[in-house]
Amino acid sequence: MNEKKHVLYQKNYFEKNYKKTMVPRKSAYIERQVERLIKAGVTRADRIIDVGCGIGKYTLKLHEMGYQIEGLDIAEDLLEQMKRHNQTGRPLPLHCADASNPPEHLLGQYDLAIGFFALHHMFDLAACFRGIKKLLKPNGRLLFLEPNPYNILYYLQILLTPKMTWQGDKGILDMRPSILFPLMEEAGFLNPSVHRSGFFPPFIADLKGAIAVEKALEKIPLWSPLLPFQIFSAKSKT
Repeated sequence: MNEKKHVLYQKNYFEKNYKKTMVPRKSAYIERQVERLIKAGVTRADRIIDVGCGIGKYTLKLHEMGYQIEGLDIAEDLLEQMKRHNQTGRPLPLHCADASNPPEHLLGQYDLAIGFFALHHMFDLAACFRGIKKLLKPNGRLLFLEPNPYNILYYLQILLTPKMTWQGDKGILDMRPSILFPLMEEAGFLNPSVHRSGFFPPFIADLKGAIAVEKALEKIPLWSPLLPFQIFSAKSKT
């Protein structure tokens, strides 16, 4: 599949077949994912761009918390839906563009680029990192939360979820340090790292008391390499 067909497939995959779990809602699972990213290095002084934000269930949560966040996505319909879900009364800047080729007026404007489960949907990761680098100020950073391809639950999820397809999510196979770190470095990022966490899928994580159990389980070294969520981080060269 070439890039044009890939982008069209991904747009249709999310605009026409998106799952209920993509819709912004009150959820312990969503709050936990946002908490993970904040702990990894999000500050209130940062001007933040959320790459591949979609309908914005994570973007809106950070916006509600008072962070200086903006959204970027190729799917205009999803951005329009995010506008309708914004209940804060405060504007949330949204940009319809490809991360690989960001608009000129956004270049060099951000302290931090983030993403939640977005990278594995990109066609050309090398071009994506180069584009993200252009969005950042000198010494800017990136933080991307992605699925761990060594966790079998993702493959079961794709198999058992009616609106998920292997074609739409097979990019999880590339979410490995051995693939992403060299691409980050080639794009101009320093000291790439990865941190894994989590344990439960959303339907369990949202149960009362599940988060406390998860926090205890994820501290056990035995299964650390298999934990489902991983945050990739790096710093831009000046």
